[in-house]
This record gives sequence, C-alpha cells and structure tokens, in this order.
Amino acid sequence: MLSIYKNVLCSLCKKNIINNSKRFLQTSSALNTFWERNDKGGYRDDRKFPPFKDRMRHGLQELKNEIALWSEEMKEMFEADPLLIFRPGEVDVMWSFENEKELEKWIVTSDSDNNEGYSTCNLAINNHKKALFQGNISLRVPKDGRVGRAGYCSIRTVRARKSFKRATYLNWTSYNMLVMRVRGDGRSYLLNINTRGYYDNMWNDTYHYVLYTRGGPYWQVARIPFSKFFFGSKGRIQDLQHPIALNKVTSFGVTAGERYSGDFSLEIDYIGLEFDPSHRETFAVGYSLKSRKVYCTSSDKEHNFAKHKEHVTKEFRAYLEQNKGKLRDTEQKLKEKRHALFQDFKETKNKVKEKVEEIIERENIYTIPNLLCVARILMSPYLGMLIIQSEFDFALGILGVAAVTDLLDGWIARTWESQSSNLGSFLDPMADKVLIATLFLSLTYAELIPITLTCMIIARDVILVAAGFVIRYRTLPPPRTMSRYFDVSHATAQLAPTFISKVNTGVQLLLVGSTLAAPVFHYVGHPALECLWYVTGATTIAAGLSYILSKNTYRILSKSKK
Repeated sequence: MLSIYKNVLCSLCKKNIINNSKRFLQTSSALNTFWERNDKGGYRDDRKFPPFKDRMRHGLQELKNEIALWSEEMKEMFEADPLLIFRPGEVDVMWSFENEKELEKWIVTSDSDNNEGYSTCNLAINNHKKALFQGNISLRVPKDGRVGRAGYCSIRTVRARKSFKRATYLNWTSYNMLVMRVRGDGRSYLLNINTRGYYDNMWNDTYHYVLYTRGGPYWQVARIPFSKFFFGSKGRIQDLQHPIALNKVTSFGVTAGERYSGDFSLEIDYIGLEFDPSHRETFAVGYSLKSRKVYCTSSDKEHNFAKHKEHVTKEFRAYLEQNKGKLRDTEQKLKEKRHALFQDFKETKNKVKEKVEEIIERENIYTIPNLLCVARILMSPYLGMLIIQSEFDFALGILGVAAVTDLLDGWIARTWESQSSNLGSFLDPMADKVLIATLFLSLTYAELIPITLTCMIIARDVILVAAGFVIRYRTLPPPRTMSRYFDVSHATAQLAPTFISKVNTGVQLLLVGSTLAAPVFHYVGHPALECLWYVTGATTIAAGLSYILSKNTYRILSKSKK
C-alpha cells in the first residue's frame, strides 16, 4: 500500500516541482502546468547567496535610502498638491538622463545574458547629457538544440515602487500621448508599456508600438497616442485587444530586435507624457487573429445592444404577465423564510454574546499562555515574509522562538491552574495550524517544498474542518436551527484525532523545521528531504483515510440515514 502512495506522490512531485531548472511556460500556445509559479519564466538567479555580514551592511545602506524615500512620500501626502490642469502641448518628463544616477532606474538585457544568443548592448550617458542605447544584434543561434531564434537587446525601467520595497503602479490616466525626443540610426524599435497584473497569467501583459527613426544628425520628437498600442504577452499579439489600463502601468521599455544583424544606436533626450485634447480616440479598431475580421465599430455595437435590450424587455414583460400568481406565492414564501432566518440569526447572536460575556466574567482570559498563543499567531505572517525574502537564518530563529512559546504556554497552563482557560484550549491548536500553514505556503513559494504536497495538506485540513461542521449538523437533535447549532450546550458527535493523524502532525513539524534549516546549513536538495516529502504525503493520505474509514464515521453516517 505504501509503495502505491510513494509512486503516486513521486510522479506528482516530479511533474511540477523537482525539476526546478525546467522552463514551464513557453512563448507559444503550449502550457505544461496549470499555475506558473516562477515570475521569471523559468530563468533562475545563479548568483551566490551573500554572507550574513554583507547582507547586514547592505541592508543598513538600503534602510537609509528607504527612509529618505518614505520621507518624500510623507511630504507629498501632507502637501496634497496634485496636478489638476494639464495644459495642451506641455510635456511632463518622466525619464531624463542628466547624471549617472538616472541609469539606476533602467535594466539592460540581451539574449547573451541568458546564453540564448550573441547580441550585446549597453546604456550610457554621453558628453551631451543624453542616454545612448547602443550595441550589436546577432541573429546567430546557439547550437544547443534549445533556442530556435535569437537577436534582441532591450532596456526597461525598474518596477514602480514605494518605500520599503512596496510595489505600486504609475498612474497615467490624465495623459493620452507618449512623447519621446530621440535620434536614431534608421532602425525601427519596439516600445513596450508593461501592465503586470496580480495573477500569473497577467505577469507578462505588455502593450507595444513601433518607434520609427529617420537616421541622420537631426533629432525627432515622436508623439504616439496610447490608443495605438496593441496588446501582447510574451512576445505574441493576443486575439482579444483592449485599451491600456493607464492606472496600472508598472514599467516602460525599448527593444531593438529587427530581422538583420548589425550595430544599432539610439540616442534618447527624454521620455515624457502629454495630454492632447484634440485626440479623442480611446482605442484603435481591433482585429481578430482567429476570425480574420475587423471588429464592429462602436456605433454598430450600440445599435445591436439597443435591439437586443428591446427584445429582452418584451420577453420579460410577457413572462411576468403569464406567471403573476406563481410569482406572488413565491414572493410570500421567500418573505416568510427570510423572516424566520432573521429571527433565528438574531437569537443565535444573542446566545453567542451571552456565552462570551459569561466566559469573560467567569474566567481570566488575559493569561500568559493566551498571550503567548496570540504572539505565535502574530509571528506567523512575519515568519512567512522572511522566508519569501530568503532571510532563512532569521526565519529559523523566529521558528525556534515560536517552538519555545508553544512548549512554554502548555507547561504554564498545566502547572498553574489559574493560568488555564477555555479560550486557551482554542487558541493553542489554532496558533499551531496557522503557523504550519504559513510555513508550508512560504516554503512552497521559495521552491523548497513541492506545491503538490502543500495543496494536499491544506486540502486535508479544510476537508476535516468542513466535515466537523457537517457531522455536528447531522448529529444535532431536531429541530436543527442556527441558534441550536452554535449552542455548545447541545452535545453532538465529534471527530476524534487518530494515532496516524498525530504521527502526521509530528512528521509535518519535522519536515518544515528541516527544510527551513536546509539553506542555512547548506543541504538543500538532500535525498533525505525528498524521502521526507514522500513520508509526509503518505501519512497525510493515511490520516485522511483513517478518519473516513473509522467506525465512528460509519456510525454517524448510518444514524443520519435512519
């Protein structure tokens, strides 16, 4: 039996987790996994993890910059002096290149950075205080059998953010034009406006338009309406087009990647925004790549919508005329049910309030064990944040503190009777569940625990909680109302923990502790951890089956049928 569990878990884990160097989402219609967990598209950061002293020194330097940025935010908030009037022809410069510090706002990439080509590029400031984006595009493809096409260079602004690394968006809703003063070499460049969304299928949402340069010694000012930008994702134009969400802009970029090799050079004076009242187009006419038909215009859409609305209104009125009596009876029944449900809810609320007041009056809830449980619950999200930010040494220390508080609150409650309470008997297991769930989710995000295993554990806990509610409802003596359901004086059957479930809890604690210590003591990817995955998965399945196949469950179900 255990061999079957092991084979199933092994196949699931290897499919989605173990091969972390695999690229799971390609620039095509093929999708190998339901969820893309890596926002870098499979590209891994091979830089060495810096030592603790270097991280502390760099962190203190960053703290100074973040405090300065936070003070600017506070100053802007208290001044509360936003732009309310945008004058036509006036360009608000977003990016200029007056000094070397401005280059820190840009990221330079090419295909050679990822061993997918031989193109090179750089971004520098010339003697005239202008940005010079230059390099060489090579269409030569590496002979590794993996890359089919090559040849691109790109610059992109860093993600818009607030102080202390808080991600935010650029709000361009008051503008309708992108303005650039450039001097090119005759090549065409691709302009990219990124609107990265929250979910994984929106991480690569980008709007494109072509920047045509004349070449020669003269500067040119390019004014491009936002309505002309077309929607794409991972280099492919999407079938369904829609306007840019100008309040969700995350970054801006320029890409050089035409279909012939050679040097390129683009000199940029500034990049700005403008409001042009004479431009009233909201979005250019869409085009369907599947049907090869131009979408209907806005006037056609309004006419079709009006006809459809009139037809639906007539059908609805005819239905009302035919079913007046039935509708009145249904309305009366709904009113009666709503009134009964409201009274039941009101009675339940009063009983719960009385019980809470009775507990508060009868016992002291401000005890040391209760405070330790609350502290452990509050520590859980901070612990998860440390793991996500790869601060594994600090996270391991916080986990040790949480373990000490877990042992300490139980010992205090058992030793001194005045420190035990009914609230504590509820808070202690809840704090453990919150801590375990946070650890599994954050370690899965850090790619240290398989997502299949985490989903299995969380799903089992959710099913057990739901089963507890169902069992209480089925074994509650009639009449079954909300007030009686939440009244603890009415005894019902409960799910008692089994031996295998206790073993599973111990194995889970061992897994999260050893996995969190792996980056600190440098044994990530050890075969023992992989074996522990299988043991945890097998005991999780066995624990779930032990609840389902137990005699008590059979008795409860048989009684409810009778």
